Amino acid sequence: MYENFEKFDMLKCYILANENTNAASELYFNRYPERHQPDSRIFRNLKNNLIQHGSFKQPRPRNYNIEQNEIQELNVLGERVVVAIKLSRCTVNSIAAKCRRGEPLKSPSKKRNRTKTVVNINEFDQIAIGNVIYEMYNNSE
Repeated sequence: MYENFEKFDMLKCYILANENTNAASELYFNRYPERHQPDSRIFRNLKNNLIQHGSFKQPRPRNYNIEQNEIQELNVLGERVVVAIKLSRCTVNSIAAKCRRGEPLKSPSKKRNRTKTVVNINEFDQIAIGNVIYEMYNNSE
């Protein structure tokens, strides 16, 4: 970036060169060889910005600042959500992204279809199997 006094000198060279960008660039180089030499388009942009905006550079759009504030607020809110519900930041971000895309949120499916591998065991056999498991548990301690 250039300092304001350098931009002012660039603008003077542009005006002295009859608004010819190449001639202004050469004049600036001859007058200020120790300075960084700008691209020739900068001379025209400085003049246009000064006329249109009253400044050497274009102001940021109003909505840019509002969007940046909203993003910062969402980041703070996201951190509070992460702490409050004890989820990872990645999970919270993926849920927020789904909401922004308009996708419906679904609860994870909890249906576990477990099939019994042994069927038709009478009550006596069930008790016997339970006793064997109980004895194995007690013996392992």
